[in-house]
Amino acid sequence: MPNESTHVDLLIVGTGSGNSIPAGVFDGWSIGMVERGVFGGTCLNRGCIPSKMLVLPAHRVREAADAAALGVHFEPPRIDWPAIRDRTFGRIDPISSGGEVYRRSQSNVRLFVGDGRFTGERALRVTAADGSVIDITADHVVLAAGASPVIPDIPGLAGTPFHTSDTIMRVEEVPRRLLILGGGFIAAELGHVFSAYGSQVTVLHRGALMLRHEDPEVSERFTAEFGRYVDLRVGVRVDSVEHRAGEFRLHLSPVDGCSPDDGARPSEPTVVVGDTLLVTTGRRPNGAELGVEAAGVALDDRGYVVT
Repeated sequence: MPNESTHVDLLIVGTGSGNSIPAGVFDGWSIGMVERGVFGGTCLNRGCIPSKMLVLPAHRVREAADAAALGVHFEPPRIDWPAIRDRTFGRIDPISSGGEVYRRSQSNVRLFVGDGRFTGERALRVTAADGSVIDITADHVVLAAGASPVIPDIPGLAGTPFHTSDTIMRVEEVPRRLLILGGGFIAAELGHVFSAYGSQVTVLHRGALMLRHEDPEVSERFTAEFGRYVDLRVGVRVDSVEHRAGEFRLHLSPVDGCSPDDGARPSEPTVVVGDTLLVTTGRRPNGAELGVEAAGVALDDRGYVVT
């Protein structure tokens, strides 16, 4: 039996930023939208919006602690993680589902849910979870498929129950001992959040400074301040990962030529132990997973579209 096929004027791959495109100017167009995950994309469901909603209570915890220097004293806070988490996603999830319902209600919009791969120029095949397939062609295509976490090739890591930023914000309870692998803004933000909520946070970073893409003065100051609240190990390489009996053991060694002078703990051959591992070693665009080369689109070595 042949696959179903259809043609649209405009095909949008991704419902995050792509969801902002179908405005009134396109009312006369037939529009297809493709989504393999939750409607609304990364920022709404598992990125900048929920993370900022978790940051706000963490700020309040830090402000209460710092107020003692001003002569204002608070009792130690009681962290109600289910209330914090459910407040966050109790607002976000209805926005996601409501956005999907709205798009499905529009007579000129059709939503295709499944994994998409390009089969040619302006031609995409979408495979749904039930195995059904539809081939879509379009006059115009917008690639807005977002990015996914980069998982490093560390011996022992694959197959362990580690988290990424896609999953950590919905955990059932605040981790008691949280290991964070990475030194960018995701590691910084979530390290701040969970350390404020009471986790014993250990951050493991290859470089000498956190936030290396910021101005040097910012990176240096942040690294020093961040080290006040977490066990910050800079200049460190994770050589292997073990997970047994509900516990992660990460074997570390120093990175050659990395000797921080910023208040962070220098690396040394050692083992760190935690209950939860969060991998925040960057994100990579999803273009390669879509097979965009079949559509005549070139990617650079980082996975970004060459324009």
